Amino acid sequence: MTAPRDFVRFAGSPIQLQLKEPLQGRRRFQGRLLGLDGQAGAERVRLEVAANAGARVGPRRGRKSGVESEPQGTLELPLAAIEKAHLVPQFDFRGAGRGAGRAPSGYEKAGSEERRG
Repeated sequence: MTAPRDFVRFAGSPIQLQLKEPLQGRRRFQGRLLGLDGQAGAERVRLEVAANAGARVGPRRGRKSGVESEPQGTLELPLAAIEKAHLVPQFDFRGAGRGAGRAPSGYEKAGSEERRG
């Protein structure tokens, strides 16, 4: 997902981005996609990053400090600098108990048909 239309289409969704070059000492960012601004060729992806989102406590490979400083607020990243972008799946387990053991609608018929030979 690196086409400009995808960043407009999925505005409001949780997303993970990886940049080609480090920005503020980081290449990976995670947050909520706010959209795309700017003109063709100079687009900027707007990303809302929560405080302590993905912050790690404890030593990390190649890091001297145990606590990683995490930017918060709204970031604007150049679209041309983005190497990879992935939507973060959101699961809703609140309705998991309802209808347990039943097949989703549309599958009842397929599983109950008898073979004729």
